[in-house]
Amino acid sequence: DVERLKPFPDLILKACEELKVSPEKTVHVGDAPIDIAAARNAGVKPIGIVSILCSAEKLRDAGAELVALNLDELREFLSMLV
Repeated sequence: DVERLKPFPDLILKACEELKVSPEKTVHVGDAPIDIAAARNAGVKPIGIVSILCSAEKLRDAGAELVALNLDELREFLSMLV
């Protein structure tokens, strides 16, 4: 229900609105620089997860505040944020 897609923040902000959460209290996990850009543009905490699509270095260079190497590490990061 948004006109502009990533890297614009519209999709993430719409999700925040629907879930009634503020962007400042939200994280967005992505496996590509465009995901990190969208998160930063929306004012949410950008977290990268390494995949066959993108390396940790590229995610960090895009501005990811945290980069998980796998789902177990992502789970650890998320549990620290609660």
